[in-house]
Amino acid sequence: MNQEDRNQIQQLQALNDIIQLLLATSLEAALQQIVYMLQSLIPYAQAEIVEYDFETQEIRVLASTAAEPLLLSYENRRLLSFSHQAPCHEWRDVQYIPDLRTLRELSPGQRIFMANGMCTLAAAALCVQDVVLGSFRIASPHPDAFSAAHLRCLQDVAHLVALRLQHETVKQQQKKYTLNLEALVDLRTTELQQLVGKLAEANQLKNEFMAAMSHELRTPLNAIMGKVETLQEEWYGPLTPKQFQAAQVIFDNSQKLLALINNLLDVSHIESDRLSLHIMEVDVITACQEILAWVQRLARAKQIRVSTTLPTTALTMAADEDRFKQILFNLLDNAVKFTPPGGKVGLEVRPDATGKFIEFVVWDTGIGINPDKIDFIFMLFTQVDGRLAREYEGTGLGLPLAYRLTQLHDGQLTVTSEVGKGSRFTVTLPVAFAAVETA
Repeated sequence: MNQEDRNQIQQLQALNDIIQLLLATSLEAALQQIVYMLQSLIPYAQAEIVEYDFETQEIRVLASTAAEPLLLSYENRRLLSFSHQAPCHEWRDVQYIPDLRTLRELSPGQRIFMANGMCTLAAAALCVQDVVLGSFRIASPHPDAFSAAHLRCLQDVAHLVALRLQHETVKQQQKKYTLNLEALVDLRTTELQQLVGKLAEANQLKNEFMAAMSHELRTPLNAIMGKVETLQEEWYGPLTPKQFQAAQVIFDNSQKLLALINNLLDVSHIESDRLSLHIMEVDVITACQEILAWVQRLARAKQIRVSTTLPTTALTMAADEDRFKQILFNLLDNAVKFTPPGGKVGLEVRPDATGKFIEFVVWDTGIGINPDKIDFIFMLFTQVDGRLAREYEGTGLGLPLAYRLTQLHDGQLTVTSEVGKGSRFTVTLPVAFAAVETA
């Protein structure tokens, strides 16, 4: 085996050792060992591995054989012919100056090396995929100290160092981005928490205002209705037919206004978790018949037929009777409201196969609901089509209240609908209600 073969084997072994070092050791510790390890293959006196930061236009010395690194400024690095503005492929080969003394003019960086007794200078770019990350520089006090084999070895090592440096750079960038993302998430979370707090406070103030106004409006309204009933009963003398009719109009509209106020009060109580359920045994058939009697009067005014399918045997369940009636009334009132004259509405009551639940189905042959609008019908103060608010009376409270009251009874309210053919609302309530009262 000749000397050239032995040198090649030694170089390959050294490269393998460098690879293992770069994989197993921290970056700066590995580079510091490399600048000394490579001296066994390349006869240099001084070596430096530097990283470029093009954002700050600064150089960072990662490893050096000198106690005081020679290149500490961007200007010195730039004047050594390594410009970040130059295309990388122009300096992939090692730049080699065999003898600094033969140059007519020396750059400031070259003067630094020469002032430190160096005569030969070589530099290899730390380059990965046309991105320059830094350079690996070596120098010797002897002229033409480095052979072609030495320069190829320097280039190979520079490539390995570049790959490790790129990995470290990517890892640091990921860490930086992660920290920035975490900080941004924390900031947005804090802003959202503050916003949620403000919304909750505003919602509480709204509910308190609604409750206060409902009480304030209901008191004089009850007084008005009481006086109208007194007039109709002719306590103050007989009324003419026109006077009686006028009193009835006042009474009917007062009832509508009172129902609206009661709905507003219920909404404020539900949203602030202050609505109480008074659970008792409810005669389902009797309660349904009472609600149907009210709905029949509304339907007759529009020439709408009301169909009922009730069980022939007694049926009871545990519920708040008044709230249960309110659920059915709101659904039937909504069915009558959106069914044109001559149409039909119906109520079907049936226990399920297990006997643990009762289904109440309110259907109509009305205008129906677009499938993409169904999710909005249980939102407070919402009508799915603004044009309907002008054509049909309503505040958008009936269905949302029925939905929330059903939930308070541990039940479910679902709907199917087809535009132009009508809708079916199904309330499913448990026969036995074991929930604790809300207060």
